[in-house]
Amino acid sequence: MVLEMVLNELSYQVPANNRDSAREWMNILLETIRRATSTGIKHVLRTGQEFYTIELAKNYTIADWFNDIDSDTRVYIKTITTKYPYLEGLDQSLSPVDVDLIECWYNGKKADGF
Repeated sequence: MVLEMVLNELSYQVPANNRDSAREWMNILLETIRRATSTGIKHVLRTGQEFYTIELAKNYTIADWFNDIDSDTRVYIKTITTKYPYLEGLDQSLSPVDVDLIECWYNGKKADGF
């Protein structure tokens, strides 16, 4: 079975208190991705089309964070997050049975990233 990672949109609904905390969160995400891919998980992080506009902290988006990281990390993130389809189109590439299996809700909100 081939596994891909999916960014859970519920995980970024509450922004960090400041930019330093947001950067630390992104470092933890990068380390998690690296560890997961070292175990055989595909180098893919499924995201929504809004990925680069996600607000990590007040007035600090993922696009802003890109200005704070080295070019190798930027290339790596772009490589793993630009695989198609995005989450919004993923259900169209699956069979109807698979689509029914992936719908999740958490606290009354649909969770596409679960």
